[in-house]
Order: sequence, then C-alpha cells, then structure tokens
Amino acid sequence: MRIIICAIILLGILAFSACNTELDYIRTDTESPSSVAAYVNIVQSGYTLSSHILPFTFEEMLQEPGYVTDVAVVQYVGQRPFGTMSTEFEFIVTEWVWGGIDAERIFVYLSEMEIRIFGSLSFDEGTEYLLPLNRETRTYTPRYIDAFEFLMGTVVNLTDPSSSTMARRRLYNNAAGIDFKSGRLSREFIIAYVRAVVQNNEPAIDIIRSDVTEDIINGSPYVLVVESAIETELTTVQSR
Repeated sequence: MRIIICAIILLGILAFSACNTELDYIRTDTESPSSVAAYVNIVQSGYTLSSHILPFTFEEMLQEPGYVTDVAVVQYVGQRPFGTMSTEFEFIVTEWVWGGIDAERIFVYLSEMEIRIFGSLSFDEGTEYLLPLNRETRTYTPRYIDAFEFLMGTVVNLTDPSSSTMARRRLYNNAAGIDFKSGRLSREFIIAYVRAVVQNNEPAIDIIRSDVTEDIINGSPYVLVVESAIETELTTVQSR
C-alpha cells in the first residue's frame, strides 16, 4: 500500500513539473524514525501544496513485500549517464548478503525523478557500501542483464556508518533497531543485522533473458512437457 501511495505522489509531482512548477525539497534531519521520510514543497502561482511521502523505517523498507529483492556489499567503480533520464552506477560485488545473482559486477540505476525526490548519490573508491536493491525483472530491457535499482536513495556506508543515507536524510534518523550514529558499529555487525531482518523475505523471481530454448530449459527449475490438440472448425461463406 505504501508503494502505491508513493507512486501516486510521484505522478502528482510529474504533473506539477509539466506545468512549470517550482519544486523545493526540504531536508529534515531532526525528525524521528517514525516521521515522514521527506517533504516536497510545491509552489505554483502563489499557492503552496505540501505532500508527504509516507513513513518508512529502514527495517520496514527491507521487509516490504516485493520491494527489496537483493542486498549486496559493493565497491564503487564508476558512473555514467544512461539515456537522458537516468544515471548508471557500476559496482564490484564483494558479498551477497541476501538474494544475489551469479555476477561479480552489477549496474544500478537512478532516475532523474528519483534524484529530485530522494537526492543524488555519491560514492568513494575503495569504500565498502551495503545496498538494498530491486532487481530488474523485465524480460526485454536496454539495461545490462545484471541490472538493479536503488531504493529510496538508501546507501549504508560500512566504513563510516553515521554517513549512511536514506531518502535525503541520515540513516540513523530512519533506523529503528540499530544505532547507525554509533561509532562502535562494525562491518560484520551491520551485515549480520541486515541479513537477520531480510532472512524471511520471499525470494525474487528469476528472469531468464534468452531466446535460446536450451538456455531456458537449463536455467529453469521445472520443465513441463505437454501436448496440445486444437480442433478448428472451418466455415465457408459464399458471397452473393
């Protein structure tokens, strides 16, 4: 339900943007974990409309059904524009915390609309990050096969946990069960905590992107062979 409401809000923002709306994003680092994640202040013709993105704690996001499909520990490689409306980030995977695919390198995408809502993202080479991800499941896509999407701008910095972010805010403002502001958090503790939170989630659906029958059969956990018989009745219509 939260995702549906967030989608409706995003559509509303797009509609206002199309009408030359001025968007002013307000950062609120003093809110409690149960408060709204971000505010969007929409100003048009002297009229102000404030929309709220509903609350999501870090743990609630991780457990939202169908939202987080994979969690990976990565190191930053680089980034580049992808098309005209998104940015492609490249990472080396050092550990799959949950889910995971047979890939040592992945590509994660951030759209311009997500940047406007959740803020831009920056990474340092040599630093390890934990990323909650949503796997690309469209069968035909111009993206790489090993493609994922960021979720609400959530990035956990395993070297400096206090700088971790979620929806434009420091993650310690949105985490309920772990104190990311503490200087005593170790890499191993954070990974173990996240793994425990997501361990009962439903696994992501694997999509086999191939037009080769052998690839599809070998990659499928089950193969069902059936015989079909279609009876066709032909009717001849004579024109006068």
